[in-house]
Amino acid sequence: ISVTGVQTCALPISVSQKIYGVVEKFPVMSAYRDITLSFYTRGVDIDIVRQNMMSWLTYSTGRQDLVSGHIINSATTYNVPYKNEIVSDITVNHYSVDGSLLTKYVLIDAFPISISETPLSWSQANQAISLNVTFAYTEYKYLPNERVTNLQKTINNAFAPKDRKS
Repeated sequence: ISVTGVQTCALPISVSQKIYGVVEKFPVMSAYRDITLSFYTRGVDIDIVRQNMMSWLTYSTGRQDLVSGHIINSATTYNVPYKNEIVSDITVNHYSVDGSLLTKYVLIDAFPISISETPLSWSQANQAISLNVTFAYTEYKYLPNERVTNLQKTINNAFAPKDRKS
């Protein structure tokens, strides 16, 4: 997993009455890139994870005729639910090698947008199987442990916006 990135969306603004001068950019919002999470399991347990993710994904696209990947009704309306009905906050924990918690990321209003294919073969019967699910989300919160919080305070002080009055 990679830590999610963020990009500032900036609009170029120029004064329409002037035909000279600098065109400035002003930040108007943040855009967060989709994140792919990998779920690892052995044997038939991957089916449980896949069915849950498929149910979430198909429901969010208006396919109420599918439940856990099985057709329960031949007719569907493709009525897409409201966003607040399909989103959930997802917590991603980052651990050190010794198993202690380093940081947490909370993906706010996340929902699945794609599920990868799962290759299956007899040779993988006793191996962990990976299922990759890509999620979109509105924003994220970074929740560091105490050691990181102290470092973050130092960094925040160093990069705090300067007062333009002086």
